[in-house]
Amino acid sequence: MDKELKYLFELDYVLHFLATSPYAKGLITEKDLTKHISTEIIQNERLLKILNKLIKDNFLKTEIRELNTGIESVYIITFDGLVYDELGGYNATYLENNKLKNILEQQNKNQEQIKYLTIIIAIGTGMAAIYYFLEIVKYFSKCCCWF
Repeated sequence: MDKELKYLFELDYVLHFLATSPYAKGLITEKDLTKHISTEIIQNERLLKILNKLIKDNFLKTEIRELNTGIESVYIITFDGLVYDELGGYNATYLENNKLKNILEQQNKNQEQIKYLTIIIAIGTGMAAIYYFLEIVKYFSKCCCWF
């Protein structure tokens, strides 16, 4: 799996967890996240970076709340985060962008091919015009004596 897709998978994994997990329906602390997210998939030190990225993209917000365990920072998924997860997340966006990029590249190749084909057709048409012009000149030179 290519590195970029791995990062996108990790972002999507955390976003999906926050959107669907019963722990995340209300408030979830960083401690709860590290407890419930598999360390085989995401290392604990990367989790904070992922959470910061989700906050930066406005899919997650953080607040300081007083809980049973004391004052803690809690994470709350935003409506934008729920919608983005429902639409496929970062991976879907990446694939869509690549699809558009491939379409544009193919369209540019097709335009180049059409340009060269048009030039070849124009040259062929010009050669045919010269040939028929010479045939007309040859015909009139045989039947008329004005040359």
